[in-house]
Amino acid sequence: MSANTITPTFDPTWPMAEPLVLGQRSYDYYKNAAFKRLQSVTTIIKNCGWSATGLMYWANAEGLEGRNIRDARKPEADAGTLAHYYAECYSRQLRPDLTQIPDQTEKEKQLKADCLEKAQTAFLGFLDWVNREEPEWVSNELKLVSEKYQFGGTIDSFCLLKGVPTLVDFKTSKSLYPDHIMQVAAYKQLLEEHEFQIDQVIVLMMNKEDGSFMPHPIVDEKLKAGWECFELCRAMSPYKKVLDSWTAKNG
Repeated sequence: MSANTITPTFDPTWPMAEPLVLGQRSYDYYKNAAFKRLQSVTTIIKNCGWSATGLMYWANAEGLEGRNIRDARKPEADAGTLAHYYAECYSRQLRPDLTQIPDQTEKEKQLKADCLEKAQTAFLGFLDWVNREEPEWVSNELKLVSEKYQFGGTIDSFCLLKGVPTLVDFKTSKSLYPDHIMQVAAYKQLLEEHEFQIDQVIVLMMNKEDGSFMPHPIVDEKLKAGWECFELCRAMSPYKKVLDSWTAKNG
């Protein structure tokens, strides 16, 4: 698949998005009304560690094949980031800017080509979903802070699906994981605290291998359990900081 397959999808009259930079860790900073920095939803969820099991199996398989996980993971992770960027740009009516993705050396050119191929394949799944559901975009990449629970998060999309107010979270993973449910449950809390009506929550999977899509509706029972798990993770955060400081001093 070539970049020409994707480019016409973005209206040339749309403004250019901020350039995507791969290979750098980015952080979203959130502050409450008192200007105190708050933890993000994704940072808090890391306290759970449930998603680490899959990574351990993957890392073990890579090691058995003699591959360094630092080299192996990057193209796959970058492809997911790029696919998400495509979806974000499209929903916000922006044109993607890929000029900051390095392609000077032969290795960089190959990595970029691999990344683009997988990302564009996943994005075709997103476009298929858009053509079928015809979402009415209301707000995308919405950064919110909960003053009640003291955390922040960035919601992928709030839209109307057939008139139904819907929270949509974009994913390129192969399966739905518990932390995905915790994440959208926290996002729903953020939106409702800011007086958004949410009648439906969907995790939209975009497949990087075959261009298919799979919407996973997250029903109220799952959202309730996800929120309770998130609350437990949030409660652990201050204790984790203390324990981390102790082990750092004595390690």
